[in-house]
Amino acid sequence: MRLAQWQNSFMEALGPEGCDEEFLSLVNPRESARLEIYRNNTLQALKATLIKAFPICERIVGESCFAKMAQDYLNVNPMLESNLNRYGEGFPRFLECIIETNSAFNELDYLAEFAQLEWQLLKSYYAADGRSCLELAEIAGLSERQQENIVMILRPDIFIRSSGFPLYEIWQNHQECNAQEHSDHVEIDMPQKRYHFCIYRDPFKPRVERISRLGYELLMAFDAEETLGEMTQATYDMTPLPEFIAKGWICGFRMREPG
Repeated sequence: MRLAQWQNSFMEALGPEGCDEEFLSLVNPRESARLEIYRNNTLQALKATLIKAFPICERIVGESCFAKMAQDYLNVNPMLESNLNRYGEGFPRFLECIIETNSAFNELDYLAEFAQLEWQLLKSYYAADGRSCLELAEIAGLSERQQENIVMILRPDIFIRSSGFPLYEIWQNHQECNAQEHSDHVEIDMPQKRYHFCIYRDPFKPRVERISRLGYELLMAFDAEETLGEMTQATYDMTPLPEFIAKGWICGFRMREPG
């Protein structure tokens, strides 16, 4: 049996509902009892991974409730790769299904979207430091026609979000400095239909920052790799651009070849 096949049978055996027949046929019968130890350790590690990825969600619903949801998630989402930092990507969607089918979560209708925010905070933390691109200072040497083909490049740790829930305020309410005195009730000075914010790393800790609708639209256009010429034709308001450059959210640019 090839090593990859042996590893796959081992991973299959570790799952809570996994089949261990193939793996047990490959090991010394005297060692087969150890499989349950490995299986339990793996499940505990995955639960700990979910708690690390979604700490505020755990605080919101409580330890026992989160532990039950984590176990239910583990039962249907076995670990498919060795990198634990990538385990939990489907948890927000899993919470969405729970909220839709369980009236006990009627007052937590924002939870799935907040879990997605926490997942993006984790991705921001582990994102690369930069991308291969041209430095912004080089724009000064380009002709006006060349500048129309510029595509601004966002840093890899930047994620742009829009939500009908005040996710930034909820996140801010649960930060470490306020963890002991936070309230489940969040005061919103100016309630809005949509809230826009940016997730970024500064410099080593991921953060959330509210942005304007104009800023959101501009950053989304950059994320979609629209050229400056296309954005000009679409009459985007470029007013927030200097601020985003000053924050370092735009790490450079590349040239799109004319079609």
